[in-house]
Amino acid sequence: MTISKVRQQILERLEPLPSEQVKNLLLKWLLNSSGNLEDFEELLKSQSSQKTEELLD
Repeated sequence: MTISKVRQQILERLEPLPSEQVKNLLLKWLLNSSGNLEDFEELLKSQSSQKTEELLD
């Protein structure tokens, strides 16, 4: 996947999130990865999955 596509997908996932959640995700990514955008995208996906599971419980 191209960097441009990854950036667009990240932007689409970040825009609806509250600012505090974005801050927490960014900090988690910076502290636990090499700074790769694909890593950040995966973090966003996993966060979305966790939120969905919490809503279903």
